Amino acid sequence: TALPISLITLASDGEMIVRRCTLAAFGSIAETVTDGTLLEKIRLQFQSFLDDPIYQDEHSVRLEVVKTLGDVGPNVEPKLRDEFVLPRLADIATKNKASTNETRRRDIALELIEGFKALSCCFFSVDLVEKFMIPGLKSVLVDANEL
Repeated sequence: TALPISLITLASDGEMIVRRCTLAAFGSIAETVTDGTLLEKIRLQFQSFLDDPIYQDEHSVRLEVVKTLGDVGPNVEPKLRDEFVLPRLADIATKNKASTNETRRRDIALELIEGFKALSCCFFSVDLVEKFMIPGLKSVLVDANEL
């Protein structure tokens, strides 16, 4: 099984709004497939949106990534949720505390709250809760108290 070539092409379009719009589509696909190879390709797409320097100052993209991960987290395969979605949300929460732009920080914190709330209905090992869920929530709490 392969990702639609057109979606991958759109994810690297010259217009940032087009790229951002592909995130929900990748999320929808992630919710409906179980093929490990295809899920790995989707993970790599999300990973590039989070780590590629071109997106570092693109608040709307980062916000959409957080929203999409939070929305799809409870519905994706547990391996993707446990090894990517939860750890990345926790990482974003930790990094968000250092943001100097209050509006951006608040926007991300609100989406993180929604994401962690959605994931709270999932079964996680004690290790994952201690390693990612609790630190992520503590970071969001810092944001909430400071903003």
